[in-house]
Amino acid sequence: MFGPLNTGVEILRRPFTANELFDLVENSSVREPLRKYQPNHFAIFVNEAGAVEGVARSQYTLSLPEFNEASAQFPGAAYFLALPGLYSGPDVFAAKIESCAAALRESPGRGLGGGAWLKIGAKWIPSIGTRLLHRAKSADSPAPSNVDVTSRPERPLRTLTRTLLVSILLFACVGCDQASKGAARAYLVPGEAQSFLHDTLRLIYVENPGAFLSMGADLPDHARSTIFMVGVGLLSLGALFAALYARRLSQWQVIALALIASGGVGNWIDRLTNEGRVTDFLNVGVGGLRTGIFNVADMVLVAGVALYLLASRGVQLNR
Repeated sequence: MFGPLNTGVEILRRPFTANELFDLVENSSVREPLRKYQPNHFAIFVNEAGAVEGVARSQYTLSLPEFNEASAQFPGAAYFLALPGLYSGPDVFAAKIESCAAALRESPGRGLGGGAWLKIGAKWIPSIGTRLLHRAKSADSPAPSNVDVTSRPERPLRTLTRTLLVSILLFACVGCDQASKGAARAYLVPGEAQSFLHDTLRLIYVENPGAFLSMGADLPDHARSTIFMVGVGLLSLGALFAALYARRLSQWQVIALALIASGGVGNWIDRLTNEGRVTDFLNVGVGGLRTGIFNVADMVLVAGVALYLLASRGVQLNR
């Protein structure tokens, strides 16, 4: 008989053969509402001698608190996961049991995982296609020092997902930038400031021949044309190409490059259609401490650069 724990996991503490485990797992399911069948999930606990000490069963996917409570019932044992249809026969259960036991014998004092850890050279890695195994909670059973079990590596974006993400960001950011600039040209008087939010925000319409915050505005016309029309155009297209096709980028780096490209393209369109000038109209600050005049494309570009630096430094942005 299974005995319940506080978390709702049921524990059966007795030895099992591989055949008994197969029968137990494959013949177990529970009726769910809405005419659905939810298979039970099992954790099979194995000791270093290759003997099954017991089984933990949950109606749903085993959560971390359930793992912790169940593993505390079997000190010194490792476990692997099973559910109906996952393994083809008793021989697979036998192989999993032996794999866990062998790994435990080869790595005394380590917390092991993945059905077993495979040792390649001097490194331990989890075996493919299986989940993390623990030893029972114990201060003297640390995880392998060179394996990070607190976070999973981020999966690269699929090509279609990546293309859609970059395209949506590009059209949304460039569209907002161009619409806001069109509104500024239509409704604001050049050089006349309008104040909002107790003068925290000012709208001032100017035509900027330079870069962000008017940098480079005093350069000769030929130099400005080369740098801001040709150079910025190439850099923007390069960022867009990298966002779409560069390998080994995290999703946040892809988003950051798409924002950089969007900001560059937004201002590049201005230069191509407005004799090399960019429409700026935003100014923020408190009292005498104020920014220069900028636009939506500038904000998008700065946000992209900041996000790329954070993502490249390994800052966890998903939490």
